[in-house]
Amino acid sequence: MVTDPASDVAPLQEAPEAFDEEAYLHAFPDVAQAISDGICTSPLHHYQLYGRHENRLTADAYLQDLNRVHIGGHVDFYGYHPAAGGWFFCAWASQPWDGDIQSDQSVVNFIDGDIVTNDVVKGFLVRDDLTHDARGFVMFVYGSGRPLAVLKSLSLRLPGVVVTIAASSNTQRFREAELTSRLRPIIGQVDESGSSDVLLALLARKPYTGNSTLAGLSVPVMLEIDEVIACPPSGTAVMGWFLAKPGTVRSIRFRSGSQLEPFVFDNCIKLDRPDVIAAVGPEHGFDNVQCGFIGFLPGYNPARTDMYIEVETTQREVGFRKLQPPKLEGLTAIKRLLSEFNVRYGEVPRAFDRIIGPAVGALNKRRLAAKPRVDKIEFGQINASPRFSIIVPLYGRLDFLESQMAFIANHAPSVDFEFIFVLDDPPKRREAERLFNSVYSRFQIPFRVLLLDHNLGFAPANNVGLGSATGTYVCFLNSDVFPGHPDWLERLAERLEAHPDLGAIGPLLLYGDGSVQHEGMNFKNLPEFGNWPFGDHPRKGQKKGRVSGLRKHICITGACMLMRTSVARELGGFDEAYIIGDFEDSDLCLRLYQMGLDSAVDLDVELYHLERKSQASSALSWRMNLTLYNAWVHQRRWAEVIARHPLQMKSVTSDSAAMENAGR
Repeated sequence: MVTDPASDVAPLQEAPEAFDEEAYLHAFPDVAQAISDGICTSPLHHYQLYGRHENRLTADAYLQDLNRVHIGGHVDFYGYHPAAGGWFFCAWASQPWDGDIQSDQSVVNFIDGDIVTNDVVKGFLVRDDLTHDARGFVMFVYGSGRPLAVLKSLSLRLPGVVVTIAASSNTQRFREAELTSRLRPIIGQVDESGSSDVLLALLARKPYTGNSTLAGLSVPVMLEIDEVIACPPSGTAVMGWFLAKPGTVRSIRFRSGSQLEPFVFDNCIKLDRPDVIAAVGPEHGFDNVQCGFIGFLPGYNPARTDMYIEVETTQREVGFRKLQPPKLEGLTAIKRLLSEFNVRYGEVPRAFDRIIGPAVGALNKRRLAAKPRVDKIEFGQINASPRFSIIVPLYGRLDFLESQMAFIANHAPSVDFEFIFVLDDPPKRREAERLFNSVYSRFQIPFRVLLLDHNLGFAPANNVGLGSATGTYVCFLNSDVFPGHPDWLERLAERLEAHPDLGAIGPLLLYGDGSVQHEGMNFKNLPEFGNWPFGDHPRKGQKKGRVSGLRKHICITGACMLMRTSVARELGGFDEAYIIGDFEDSDLCLRLYQMGLDSAVDLDVELYHLERKSQASSALSWRMNLTLYNAWVHQRRWAEVIARHPLQMKSVTSDSAAMENAGR
């Protein structure tokens, strides 16, 4: 329970219909203490301030609880057992209850945190010190041993029953040695033999000593981890393979000190590992080729030198697998994660929501937290107050720089401009420096070079350039885009000046053969890729049309985009949550749309675009999954906005009409 509510909680929501204060008090013993401490004035006031926020009793859950049998009781003593990985409780209830605890939720309430689980073992016993129907019981709850202070209560919700076992100032907390000595004779009195055996096995469990012991289990369980990738603070990604007969393994838990995170193989991305089956399958009778996995452990941020896996079989045996500390970081770790899997259709959202999205997002954020060192070199006399700043990021292929500057020299703008090249490929620094010197010697066009000490990607590299820009207008330009006439900058700027409602404008981009590469962008949902919206370029590859003038679109490409520098900086440039280069441009245009500004293409201004030829790594397999990651980020932010955008709705209507006409 929160003990210091924010003052802006009002207005308070209505309580569930027929709110029963007595039942609420009975269900949550801490409410009476909160009233006594002056934190709230009544059970209803407590519900309005806290209960609804903590989801204690939604209207439906509350009304269900009204019809349940309420059982009370008291906790005599409790303690955490490190080797068992959970908490033991010795308590009594006013009456026994039927049903399996594991069929519903159990909550252990401590003053400074809760354990919510359905992984519980319990056994009843008759106690001479109790009267009437009261029964003693011992219960074990799997859960972290993180520092938790005073126990408040155990809350168990079962079909038809609410069990609330309170703690008090008389409740004792014991450390492992005394806990074990006190519990062992008590567990021997448990009247359910199966529970007694399980509880004794848990109590007798030995701790991890640093050795891998899976091979010592009575049934074959094989679990190997090929890679551990730390993704703080979100969690940890793991890659490996797992083989066991169905029904053999009860649970798998990743451990580090007091940290404990359950691992479920079925929640992972499955990978084919024929190499594993060929190596160990015949000997042990395994034939499941899809035994490889990529998984994510949310919130698991262990000490790098104290990591291991705990495997518990259905026979309550426990084996351990030692883990090597994480080695990979940054873009290397991202590439490793993205290079191993191939998901399509319904698998895509599950894979990215549960595993890839949280892992890669955390890795990228941490990667960008290390700000680059930027070295600056200027060739020639840079214009001190240019009208235009042209930013060109360079990565992979550098030879387009030479061709681009040749086109610029042949179609030299008559206005003041500055060229800013951002080298985002540190290993190619010496090669680039020689090329920069050669290009300036031949074409005599002044330019500034910003050299980054580590690779950032398209969005951050452009943003570094934006930070150095001094022009009234900024043009983001790919290195494989070439002008077709000298006044392209002025003509695009004239459109911006004539249309204050425009935030970004781009030219008509053509392939070398004169066909259309880009004249604007809308979106299509692709079922193969999660049914997420992907950029669609109408008339791409077709002959240039006869239509001229300005055409507004939902988005335009960042391959050549002109903006007012002040607007670009107000937006913060391109969003760096997108990695390497996909969806940054449409994200920027959609943020402009939220500001009330449109994006458009000037069909009268033509440039040539070779499209992605500047990305030397575009053919690598991990790039497809990186595009899917960027699409995941994009759709979570913009899918609803895109669907409601007037130009998108018009596009969908036009596509439907075209399909209908084609079918006639």
